[in-house]
Amino acid sequence: METINCINSEGKRVVLPKDKFRRRPSAYALVVNEGKVLLLKHKKTGKFWLPGGGLEAGEDASTAAVRETKEETGLTVRAKGSVASLENPYYDDIRDDAFIGEIEMILCKPADDDTGPTLGAEDEDIAEAQWVEADTLGPDDFHDIGGKLAEIIKKNAAK
Repeated sequence: METINCINSEGKRVVLPKDKFRRRPSAYALVVNEGKVLLLKHKKTGKFWLPGGGLEAGEDASTAAVRETKEETGLTVRAKGSVASLENPYYDDIRDDAFIGEIEMILCKPADDDTGPTLGAEDEDIAEAQWVEADTLGPDDFHDIGGKLAEIIKKNAAK
């Protein structure tokens, strides 16, 4: 039986049968401003992640990234374009839902009239939203795909 190694909702590694996984198109916003990136801190693990989530029916990745950022941080952003595509297996053990996130990372900038991030009420797993200096981030600051994510952030933080 083929298996997939992934993380669960508490940041722990689990191995599950491959046929348990479904594919989930998703978009995450790489929101940059003056060398800083907007990150969410997970309540249980203390690790960072980008605002984002699954695409709704008929929604494209840019629209989803803008919507998710507003829901999770309160910040209004403008999408500039895709900077990376990744796959990330994940297991939500609370809902017994395993999926392979087909992640489109969308570069975004804050809207001119927005005052800054606040914590959105949409996700009980988010401890805080904060701006972090991109050049201080490393693989251990993030969940599962931290090395790839840190590299993508550093490459795009000055754009």
